Amino acid sequence: MGFSSASAQHFVVVLGIILLTTNPWVQAGKLKISQFEKRIEDTDYVDSLVTIAEAETNVLDVSGQLKLHHHVDNDWTIEFIVLRADESDGEYDNILKIELPVCDFMESYYKIFYEKIKDYSNAPEPGTCPLPKGKYRLRDYPLNVHLLKKFMAPGHYRIKYKLNKDDSPKLYYRMEMEID
Repeated sequence: MGFSSASAQHFVVVLGIILLTTNPWVQAGKLKISQFEKRIEDTDYVDSLVTIAEAETNVLDVSGQLKLHHHVDNDWTIEFIVLRADESDGEYDNILKIELPVCDFMESYYKIFYEKIKDYSNAPEPGTCPLPKGKYRLRDYPLNVHLLKKFMAPGHYRIKYKLNKDDSPKLYYRMEMEID
């Protein structure tokens, strides 16, 4: 799938949400996260923990950590799928699907994301690959929901994020949210 500037921005915004939110039923502005679950976490490879709280109107305070037990290189892939429907029980259309080797992601889309989080984390710099094993943290990142709503049409979303190795998910999150 080719990417326009708008779809790249959309990808970064939604990836930010999937990586940074966990508390179901969080609302900010008119964005409602109704479900967020970690479906798979292979603790031989990775441990993750994320917290979120509404800091003020249209701003969510996000913190989390990701512990990698192994170096992560291009033998690993990031799979990211965004589905959208007008109604929560309606038919969801695939609006974005990306699957990239981790190093390729680190040299492309991650650069934009990194600029937003670098002052709040010990995240590796863009282009770092393999990602060294270790603990990565994000503390008190102010996620501006108003900006997210500019990039996403009103509706219901299902977002799936997987970190895969050998065609097997080692970390898999799924989120459902609504934007009015």
